[in-house]
Amino acid sequence: MPNDKPNQLIHSTSPYLLQHAYNPVSWFPWSAEAIKKAKAEDKPILVSIGYSACHWCHVMEHESFEREATAELMNEHFVCIKIDREERPDLDNIYMDAVQHMGISGGWPLNVFLLPDLKPFYGGTYFQPQQWAQLLTQIAFAYKEHKPKLTESAEQFATALRKPEVLKYNLSPDHNNEVNDEVIDSLYRSLSMRFDKVWGGLDRSPKFMMPSIWQWVLGYAQTSDQPDAAEHLHLSLNRIGRGGIYDQIGGGFSRYSVDAEWFAPHFEKMLYDNAQLLGLYANAYQLRPSELYTSIIDQTINWLAREMLHPEGGFYAALDADTEGEEGKYYTFSWAEFATLLGQDAELATAYYSLEPHGNWEGGVSILFPKTSDAQFADRYGITTDLLKVKVKRWQSTLLAAREQRTKPGLDDKIITGWNALMISGLCRVYAVLGHKAALNLAIDAIKFLERHLMPNALSPAGLMHTWKLGQATVPAFLDDYTFLAQAYLDLHKVTFEAGFLDRSVAVLEIILDKFGCEDDPFYYFAQAGDDGLIARKKEIFDNVIPSSNSALAHLLYDLGSRFDHKGWLQRSDQMLRSMYKPMNTDIQFTAHWASLLLKSHFPSTEVVVMGPNYAGIASELLPHLGPNVLLVATDKEDGTTLTAHRLPTGDQTLIYVCHNHTCKLPVRTVPEALSQLKPISVS
Repeated sequence: MPNDKPNQLIHSTSPYLLQHAYNPVSWFPWSAEAIKKAKAEDKPILVSIGYSACHWCHVMEHESFEREATAELMNEHFVCIKIDREERPDLDNIYMDAVQHMGISGGWPLNVFLLPDLKPFYGGTYFQPQQWAQLLTQIAFAYKEHKPKLTESAEQFATALRKPEVLKYNLSPDHNNEVNDEVIDSLYRSLSMRFDKVWGGLDRSPKFMMPSIWQWVLGYAQTSDQPDAAEHLHLSLNRIGRGGIYDQIGGGFSRYSVDAEWFAPHFEKMLYDNAQLLGLYANAYQLRPSELYTSIIDQTINWLAREMLHPEGGFYAALDADTEGEEGKYYTFSWAEFATLLGQDAELATAYYSLEPHGNWEGGVSILFPKTSDAQFADRYGITTDLLKVKVKRWQSTLLAAREQRTKPGLDDKIITGWNALMISGLCRVYAVLGHKAALNLAIDAIKFLERHLMPNALSPAGLMHTWKLGQATVPAFLDDYTFLAQAYLDLHKVTFEAGFLDRSVAVLEIILDKFGCEDDPFYYFAQAGDDGLIARKKEIFDNVIPSSNSALAHLLYDLGSRFDHKGWLQRSDQMLRSMYKPMNTDIQFTAHWASLLLKSHFPSTEVVVMGPNYAGIASELLPHLGPNVLLVATDKEDGTTLTAHRLPTGDQTLIYVCHNHTCKLPVRTVPEALSQLKPISVS
């Protein structure tokens, strides 16, 4: 049961830590005070890491951390520290790595036992109540009776954690093997062997959406003669968009599906997933225009504005999977509810959404799951597709209004710099492809929020902070925050053509090179030097549900290096990329963003330069026709680079130059003329 008296977490701003503030466990936040206490009392430290939208974190809290008897064990034998992994990803990286070194699969909640000097000696994820109580007793006994053995084990793990990533993964620049089309084709073949040809995505369960993988497949479809790449991309995005993993009523994607059919999600909604998927669906629309894609984009943007937006423009971090202690309660419906809400349309609607009288999921309720396309469904039920679309919009409106009356899932209302920057980039891509003005407005408001609240030093990115809530920003920014922010500034420049955004992108990059660099290898540290309590300074190299900070930085170095003819940035990007050749060939699943850079750097680059007084108007017309990797330069003055040198027209004319590898064709004056010089984007 919750305690009447709060523990030390009550002073936190993290929603996750505050959820545990009334546990009978004497939790501390990560702090010098907690570490000092462990040393003074010679107690092991229990570090428990999770996040506010984590279902199994809630389960373990209710089963163990709220129990008085369990709390007594924890308080007597351990100094207990709670960490929000979204607030301190650096600590999460270290101790997740430690648990995996122990041969244990990672996940959250992550529970790790440390010596008072912060070196880990044992850990795991979720434990059932009896297992947890037994483990606490065993660890306490081992610490008392066999401390030298635990110390020896902890030293071995600490040594492994401190091993540089370039040695751990045998990463060194490969200058002997040049990339060719066959190398890239082989990457696709190795990935395609894992495709789920029926339900899309990769052949596994549970299924994460992994946007970086599908962005790479999209790029491969554009640059190769393999039509099956585009086919599988669209199969995957269509299946996801018609799955239970997508909120069919309110928009937005859940974190992953527990099955292979995208049917039953883990219902938490994370900002970072939705940020990347907005950009992916926009890019896929360029390949093959689809009403489903535009509907998903529109609905998701409406969801962001309705449920995830701070009044001043920043985006909140996540929505919980649980409502009133029950997973998915907010999003599911019973057969009877449908009958009451939709009246004479209920029979058709239950068929459309695959509802069942006794529920298609747990507890007699159903997840909305329109398996087939509107055209197929309309044909099966003998109505026109246009009429079905009208009905679906009406059903969505009615169901959303009813759902809005329910208790809403918990909101993690902290603002995370890197995730907001990812969303800004996604919204910019939506605007570029679809001209969605609301998307651009949201992006501009979000960057203003970050500048106002997370750059406390007179709007200087040098003082960037990682998170903000209730006027407090206490954690210094990490490499991903800086890198995604620089990319967001660059993406804003690409769609607004404002020089100030480009200048700020460069300024952030220069800070990255100064604060996070390493003399020993081409990769960059995740945390700044001198951060408290880190037993290892890690580098995030492999892509996962979010691109790694190093792969994102390599893209940034390439993009800005190409824009400004900066040989040093281009060489560093190339060095980073060449160091990843072997891992890419081993498993592209966790190097997909690196592989996208490989595509970008291998195939001839395309640049479009618009110069003259009407540069913004003409560039805006060109935007929907340019793929994500086309470099668009639009200006009314030369900026010292080869792309703009000697190309400024005289008088009031505006010229368009289409270039490949910085070699430009004769200039033209109209958008249709320029498009005739460009390779078409669409892959049908």
